Amino acid sequence: MIKDNHKKFKELRTKYTFFVYEGFSITETKESIKVVYNFNLADQYTFHPTLEIFKGKYLRSNITDDEIRNFVFHIGMIELISYWKTACPPPNHC
Repeated sequence: MIKDNHKKFKELRTKYTFFVYEGFSITETKESIKVVYNFNLADQYTFHPTLEIFKGKYLRSNITDDEIRNFVFHIGMIELISYWKTACPPPNHC
């Protein structure tokens, strides 16, 4: 079984050579902040998970736009792990 998993892992890494966190968009309403993330797996698949954060319940009223963008970006970094695991592409050396 381990050999089969390793073989599958190697096949996926060969087929899907990169995974990119392309960014996110934020739409703000009176009640919430809606976020759409953009992930790209080797130009073959894209993923667009969404997140909605309700203001009154979870965000303080004096939060700045920079703080929101920083928070949203880091949530995306956490989210990307789930999508990266679909194919485990190798690290991209820039």
